Amino acid sequence: MKKSERRVAIALVGVALWLSGLYTTIVGLLYDRPAEFRYGVLAIFFGVAIAVIALNLISIPGLSSKKSRSRDSECARKIPLCCSEEHSTPAVPVAAHRNSRPQIDAVPR
Repeated sequence: MKKSERRVAIALVGVALWLSGLYTTIVGLLYDRPAEFRYGVLAIFFGVAIAVIALNLISIPGLSSKKSRSRDSECARKIPLCCSEEHSTPAVPVAAHRNSRPQIDAVPR
């Protein structure tokens, strides 16, 4: 199982806990059961916290910096080339097009 799939599975558990807490809270309110209401609210808080932490990589220290380094090196290896027939020049990396400044001729007024 990949890391992203594991995060989604953990977030799914958090959402299930949140929904069960919501159900328990509503039942506790309808039938005037204070203990059931409190445990339902507690389950809502824990479910939301689990889902947010599982889907938010920035909150886990060190994980976001490792991912960005590997992504940068992967992008450097796979720079797409501009291969359309409109260009009369040979294939140039697309990154060069984005970084180059356009040439603007000054028009006298």
